[in-house]
Amino acid sequence: MFSNVTNKQFYFFIFLFSVATILFQSSAFAAGDHKISLMDPIWDGKKIPSGMQCSRQGGKNPHTPKLKVTNLPKGTSYLRMVITDESYGGEGFHGIFKIEVPTGASEIVIPRIYEQTEQLPASIELEKGNGSPDGGKGHYLPPCSGNGNHNYFAEILPYNDSDEKLKENYIDFGRY
Repeated sequence: MFSNVTNKQFYFFIFLFSVATILFQSSAFAAGDHKISLMDPIWDGKKIPSGMQCSRQGGKNPHTPKLKVTNLPKGTSYLRMVITDESYGGEGFHGIFKIEVPTGASEIVIPRIYEQTEQLPASIELEKGNGSPDGGKGHYLPPCSGNGNHNYFAEILPYNDSDEKLKENYIDFGRY
């Protein structure tokens, strides 16, 4: 199949392929996605920690994990955190929050949000309360599937001052 290709042509092809691969990877990395990481040691993103399920299921002062978001796109003025159970209730069923980002910040720590509290941490405001069927008073509904192996996650979406979404990314809270 390659009998008509000279060594010089073969090595030139390999060189071009290598350069193209490096350029593609570099441009994808340069565009960069914001990185989200769990800061609470009890959260591993695989299984909801014991006690972090809703109080109806035996949770003890449940809350979201503390999160660190790095490599924010330039021009980010706020983040939207959309907390969802992949198997029930639809997007944002567990709460949607707007988090202010200081001007020029490239990273931010999102503090814990506690179950059904109406008192949110500074710089966080409610965009949509949870869809709890019992009409819970607060804003965040912790995992409450009764060990149905549901996957819970949060989308962390950076927006600019014109309300344009700049990127998309998510982090798994875990299964419950």
